[in-house]
Amino acid sequence: MFIRNDPTPARRYFNGKIGRITRITGQGVRVECADGTVINVEPATWENFRYAVDAESREIRRTRQGAFVQIPLKPAWAITVHKSQGLTFARAIIDVSRSFAPGQVYVALSRLRSLEGLVLSAPVPAAAVHLDPMVATFMTRMAGMIPDQEDLRRYQCRYQRRLLCECFDFRELDRQLGRYCGVMLGNRSALHLTGPDPGQLRDRARGAIVQVGENFVRQLNALLAPEQLAEHDPVIRERVGKAHDYFRDHLNTLADGLAALGVESDNRELSRRLKRFRRELEREIARKRAAIDCCRDGFSAQQYLRALAESELVPEKSPSPSQVQYSEADVGHPELFARLKKWRSEQAAAQGVPPYRILHQRVLVQIAVTLPDSLEELAAVKGVGPRTLERYGAELVEIVSGYRREHGIEAVSLPEPAGNRQEKKQDGAGKRAFRKGESRQISLELFTSGLDIGEVAARRGLAVSTVTRHLIDCVREGLIDLERLVTPERRRTIGRILAAHPDKPLKEIREMLGNDYEYGEISLVRARLRYEQQRDRDHPRS
Repeated sequence: MFIRNDPTPARRYFNGKIGRITRITGQGVRVECADGTVINVEPATWENFRYAVDAESREIRRTRQGAFVQIPLKPAWAITVHKSQGLTFARAIIDVSRSFAPGQVYVALSRLRSLEGLVLSAPVPAAAVHLDPMVATFMTRMAGMIPDQEDLRRYQCRYQRRLLCECFDFRELDRQLGRYCGVMLGNRSALHLTGPDPGQLRDRARGAIVQVGENFVRQLNALLAPEQLAEHDPVIRERVGKAHDYFRDHLNTLADGLAALGVESDNRELSRRLKRFRRELEREIARKRAAIDCCRDGFSAQQYLRALAESELVPEKSPSPSQVQYSEADVGHPELFARLKKWRSEQAAAQGVPPYRILHQRVLVQIAVTLPDSLEELAAVKGVGPRTLERYGAELVEIVSGYRREHGIEAVSLPEPAGNRQEKKQDGAGKRAFRKGESRQISLELFTSGLDIGEVAARRGLAVSTVTRHLIDCVREGLIDLERLVTPERRRTIGRILAAHPDKPLKEIREMLGNDYEYGEISLVRARLRYEQQRDRDHPRS
């Protein structure tokens, strides 16, 4: 009998399948099954993994603790009743004389196609046939609860009342909106917020939607007669139609305010939380919109349930190429990115406003990845509107065009966003799996051959941040210097701050330096300083 499911796409066998071994070789075991199929069974591997959160990247890492390999077969002279569930046999010898669980005898006997194939090796005593007392109690209670037409109508009225009140209950919307806005308000120092104030957005929604919804539900409960169907009551139909117009307008206002709310953060974990909370909030708004829309001409339980089901089944649209959002991990031209940020800082200083008021950093990222060298191409970048194009379009195009001329870039090959890309791990079937440390060595060899970090990442199909981590390790071990990674001026500036604050975390160091400095270059300088300190300790000068 097979003791696991076939892990290959062929799905040749499953846990509990029966067969007869006809041949054993050094490569595997030949099994002929009752359905006529012949399976060559090879050794299978069982692995045990441990999962832990990486302290630096805050990502879940999987580590293999151990494994064992064996042929996934065991002698099938007998199986338990539990193992037989779901199987069908033409013939079986059954012993249920010591059955101990409710339904166990039934499960065993019902595996057979007919009585002709059944052999009992021992009598079935009455004590072995167990009835679950909960089933007996339920059947007894239900026998006296057969509803008549009056009961059915009363239950129907109650059910419709509950659905109608649920339709105008916005407590879940309030909870999700409060959670989303609360995280933003509690982390203002780590965020760049644009558009409406989150606190005001939440308070307006609570006053205009949540509280009005609570009052309207109380009105509905007062208007509904106990024995009156909600969908047939003319007064309810009129009130629900007016409520549709009111709540639809305010839900649209909330959705528009949410769309205008811009949130940026350099904290990756905080950004992930906010994106998840926002996605769930938008889903709840869409759900309540669908519920309210079906009440335009009155309430119908059938239409309400269908509207909820359809709102849950709407698939998430895949972004078109113009809607793809790149992150800093996708920037293959860090020098251009630094120029764009310097330009933004100069504009902000001249106008006396924060840098993000000039242009969001996420827009700078899109420009540094897509490299638009005309106003038409710049206008296609997500986040560049007509006002930005009019005020800064010519300057931005000139910066990008100059960079492309310097580096001889004629055509731009857009990368797959890092959020959709995983480092390609390859197995032994014509592919390759990197041992620990080997991947870093490959990045080092490509970098020392003359490629920059972005080119190494593109060549290997890795995120720029992954290659940066590889090179940080190499700098820490003295395998490479910083000439091609950090300019001397920036290296000196970062070094002074690190020397003055050696125990400060990277986030605080970056706040001291300003947003023009990246975590990667700070880590590189810190790695070099630690290498030099260790070298001086190991080989003190005389």
